[in-house]
Amino acid sequence: MGQVIVEAIDQRLPGRRGGVKTLSRSVPVVVLAKRSDNSGLDYVGADNRGGMRELVAHLVTVHRFSRLAFVSGPADSPDSQERFAGFRAALREHGLPDPGHPSADGGFTEAGGARATRALLARRKPPQAMVFANDEMAAGGLGVLRAAGLQVPADIAVTGFDDIALARHLQPPLTTVRQPMRDLGHEAVRLLHRRLAKPSSRRLSLTLPTQLAVRRSCGCHEQKENGAPNGATR
Repeated sequence: MGQVIVEAIDQRLPGRRGGVKTLSRSVPVVVLAKRSDNSGLDYVGADNRGGMRELVAHLVTVHRFSRLAFVSGPADSPDSQERFAGFRAALREHGLPDPGHPSADGGFTEAGGARATRALLARRKPPQAMVFANDEMAAGGLGVLRAAGLQVPADIAVTGFDDIALARHLQPPLTTVRQPMRDLGHEAVRLLHRRLAKPSSRRLSLTLPTQLAVRRSCGCHEQKENGAPNGATR
């Protein structure tokens, strides 16, 4: 037997520092999403940083936005951390100020996205685009903007990350970044089988590419898509 461990295993094992590594001494383990360079464990994850860089580059180069606000997930979320790193990198690459910290924390929930949006709208100079670190927060933000009488994208652009099933059904449909969820699962199981067959083989670390899903919420005409979106944030 082996195990694919998703992200917060150390938090689920209170009082056991390095719980994943301890577990790996008795059963083969593949870590999915939470990268630990020092763990020596097989790892599979999506390119959160690269996906966000591509999204922000689109907003800056195609739509000419210069005031972008990043709404983060929980501070200890590796997904949120990597996406914010990609956000900052893209701004620097295009000659825009590096914010240093997220504009607001939405906690990866729809209600949190709504709260963050209200806080951003209360600023003296609201952003031109709200970049949410996941689609659920973006959905909450869209509701607040609609209630405030603002039109998306005419008055403000909104983007998400993950491409959950709801994203294309929002009004307007949400520009986001699609995670390769099926491929992540496939590769995690493949690495687990490899580890079971050859316990002493060298450790592998795989980062799979994401895909920009351009829809109307950023100001673009929606592109024809291949297959149904599938994604989740941990």
